[in-house]
Amino acid sequence: MIQHGCFERVCVRQNAVDILVGGVLLFSRIKKRLSIVDVLASCVTDTRDPASTTHSLADMIRARMFAIACGYEDYDDLDGLRFDPTFKLACGRLANPPDYKRRPREMALTNFGFIVRGDGFDPESDVQVMETPSFRMTTIGISQPEQGGDAARRLVADGAQLIELCGAFGPIWTAKVIEAIGDAVPVGSVAYGPEAIDRVHAIFA
Repeated sequence: MIQHGCFERVCVRQNAVDILVGGVLLFSRIKKRLSIVDVLASCVTDTRDPASTTHSLADMIRARMFAIACGYEDYDDLDGLRFDPTFKLACGRLANPPDYKRRPREMALTNFGFIVRGDGFDPESDVQVMETPSFRMTTIGISQPEQGGDAARRLVADGAQLIELCGAFGPIWTAKVIEAIGDAVPVGSVAYGPEAIDRVHAIFA
């Protein structure tokens, strides 16, 4: 990486929190430390009308860099990524960042939904419910990502407070599910850390 025309070595220490929350947050920390975005933005003259401008050049450069670093090369991928909570947090666009240090005394989550994608799953029949007196989990199996929206709407109608998607969805289809339910409840997707990427790729290649 380059900072003010000088080459600089970047040492990365794997941190459990960074891996858990998402690799894009690691890129965000590197960017902040090296001031890469500010340096690039200072090289471009912004001729737009400030009164009609929503995103600064630095904001656009930051989002584009993070998208490419995460493997999303097309600029229109940001149409979906802008709904991803982790991506918004890394770009500083999350209105109320989560407080990871706060721990409730009692678990407020009592109804949880999970959607898994696999060949041959029928969302009408492949439904499993696990329930205790204080907690209910409903899993719906689908075979195509397009079925995710309908499955999520069913979970919301059944009282799900939180929906998690299997890793096969990714940010783009996760965004489509969020849009399908009108952001009625939090939606997230399973992600794997860098130590597992090669093995996961080998399974799906």
